[in-house]
Amino acid sequence: MTKNFLKRCIMLAILLVFSVNFISFPSFAMNDIVDNMLLKALNNSIKQHVLGREDTQEILESDAFYVKSLDASNMGITDINGLEQFVYIESTIDLSNNNISDITPLFQWVDNKEEPNLSANIFLGNNPILFKNNYQQILTLASMSENIHIYDSKRDGGGVVELTGFVNGRPTDQVSFDNEPTDENSNNDLPVADDSVNTGTVTFMIYIFGVAIILFVLWCVIRNKKVHN
Repeated sequence: MTKNFLKRCIMLAILLVFSVNFISFPSFAMNDIVDNMLLKALNNSIKQHVLGREDTQEILESDAFYVKSLDASNMGITDINGLEQFVYIESTIDLSNNNISDITPLFQWVDNKEEPNLSANIFLGNNPILFKNNYQQILTLASMSENIHIYDSKRDGGGVVELTGFVNGRPTDQVSFDNEPTDENSNNDLPVADDSVNTGTVTFMIYIFGVAIILFVLWCVIRNKKVHN
């Protein structure tokens, strides 16, 4: 094994490892978010993990990973379009005390989540137009999975306030889990879930590949010395 070959292997490994920092992976802006206050609430969640985050900063697909729960209560939100893309939310979506009239984006959010990973407490209380004109949407959302619990709001100091007609976040009247949203609420009219590759996984695999090459080269160097000795 020549010295030139070893040098080339080492240079390739170093290039792979350190070039990751300069690779620009495709990460598209989530332009479906049209409500500035929803944008602010989402950025508030991202701020817990990313320093220097601005309230009105554009959110990329790669940012969605940092939104594990969402507190968007009391923010004057009227439109939740775009929320369906935040599939890494693991526990709580608090949309209480707003001016939301349509929660069909949450139907797509449920569809985008894989059932084993779907478990959410959703707070929808004090959205007057929603309860007056689209109460059926709340029942439809509850019917999509038994792991969805819908409440009115959070209590100060802990606990939850139940919606009228709900117990433990579930409707007291039997709701068929075979129900599908119909007419204007049909899932057929909603955007298809994004199947883009997780850029963090790609970056990690490149690092592993680079480190593997370095280890291989070191093994070759040691073996080559033993042979010549």
